[in-house]
Amino acid sequence: MGISIIWIILILLAVLYVPIFVWVWRSPRAAELGLSVRGPMVMYRTQRGQRLMGGLGSHRRLCSAFATVSTAISVMLMAVMIFFMATAVINLPYAFTSSGTASFASTGLNLTHFIVFGVIALMVSMVIHEFAHGVQSKANGIRVESSGLMYAVVPLGAFVEMNEEDTDKASLRSRMSVYSAGISVNFVAAVVSFLVFSVLMLGSVGTVAGVSDDGAGVYGVAPGSPADDAGIPAGAVITEIDGTAVTAGEYMGYYTLTDEQDYGSSTHTVTYLTEGGERTAETVLGLYVSSVSPDSPAAEAGLPDDVMINSIATGSETYDIYGVRTFRDFISSSEQGQVVTITYTVLGSGLTESKTLTLGDNNGIGYIGIGVSYSGISFITPGYIMGTASDPAFGASGLADGVMKVLNYPFNSWSGFSPVPEHCQWWFDAPGGDIFWIVASLFYWMFWVNILLGITNAIPAVPFDGGFLLRGWINQLLDRIEYRDQKTREAVAENITRAVSGFMIFLLILVIVAVIF
Repeated sequence: MGISIIWIILILLAVLYVPIFVWVWRSPRAAELGLSVRGPMVMYRTQRGQRLMGGLGSHRRLCSAFATVSTAISVMLMAVMIFFMATAVINLPYAFTSSGTASFASTGLNLTHFIVFGVIALMVSMVIHEFAHGVQSKANGIRVESSGLMYAVVPLGAFVEMNEEDTDKASLRSRMSVYSAGISVNFVAAVVSFLVFSVLMLGSVGTVAGVSDDGAGVYGVAPGSPADDAGIPAGAVITEIDGTAVTAGEYMGYYTLTDEQDYGSSTHTVTYLTEGGERTAETVLGLYVSSVSPDSPAAEAGLPDDVMINSIATGSETYDIYGVRTFRDFISSSEQGQVVTITYTVLGSGLTESKTLTLGDNNGIGYIGIGVSYSGISFITPGYIMGTASDPAFGASGLADGVMKVLNYPFNSWSGFSPVPEHCQWWFDAPGGDIFWIVASLFYWMFWVNILLGITNAIPAVPFDGGFLLRGWINQLLDRIEYRDQKTREAVAENITRAVSGFMIFLLILVIVAVIF
């Protein structure tokens, strides 16, 4: 499904929303059905679910134990969110600069999955979040007036309205049990969803015949590149070059052909597999320049894109460049201020030209300022795809690296993993075919949205649940250090919470703006 179809769906939803909103706004019948308007939202209030909330809430000991666990989970997720925000703010200066030595074609967020599965997962996640608030309210003697759903073009979530008088009379511990319940139940739902798609589902699949774990999978193809011109598609698996079997592997953080040095910058016959069968293509193989960064040494020297680099000379040494491996070898040994001459072939004309430039600095090594790939191909292996999809710490080189990989795992969807990129799914022999991947994707988005909802609500800032928890903890701390006057204690806790909330919201806005722009 292409992006044009997605826009059509959104337009249809918007057109559907307008008459619904107008009818709810003007019709007396809407109120009788529990429908009302608040701002741009259509709200549906109901008493349904009250009995189930009350039934679960009647198990006071179980709810009390869950409240204790919820507090621990909330503290953990709050620490994770603060860590992410602090790291993002520290790295803000790098968000506005381009200092990489190479960039590779890749497949990003699947917009269809985001809109369809993301909305479904959001609705379910919000319902269980608010339901958990309702259960703990019942368990702590706080009446639930109503619960319901919110809608504006797409479903926005759910809500639970607690009796204000009961809430005001409830103990601090009771209120904090209610606040932490939503955060923790989202975390539990995320863990369960992860176990379903990762252990139960992905653990049962292997690669199809003809595709190996170290196969040269084509993850993306740069538009206008030699591979693109030859018709090699994203999702193909290259099996042979000039009749010789090839594989791919990781090299300095990038995946590329294991034996790319054997081919050089010349035309070769490439054999590859697609879901529709085996194909062949004639294409130039070598280091392809897909882009040149503005104001970089390459741009200042006039180095063009859409060329194949043949060699890089510095001083009396000349480095033959066969592909990503040899290019990365040179870059890793270079340094700022080196004067180099880059010799390249202009695609189309076949002319050989050269440019001389002075290397810039990229964290202690030389910086040219070009986006490169192997003939326009971004390689990946089926083994890496499945490992990354199912194992949060896959490929970790140590404890610290493993922790960072686990913390970043939920955001793999921005690189196309949900849990396995759609154009790579045919590489694996999944029982049930398309149905298998639909279910796996739905559980992945349940995992992703629940994690996101949990850590977002754990932000120590009002109106998030974490803000109310922070205020309660400060209140408890002040009570222990002899702030016995309740009004004074609550006033101090409120002022501190407001200050922290303002600071955290400022940081959150700063990070969001940096990401968007």
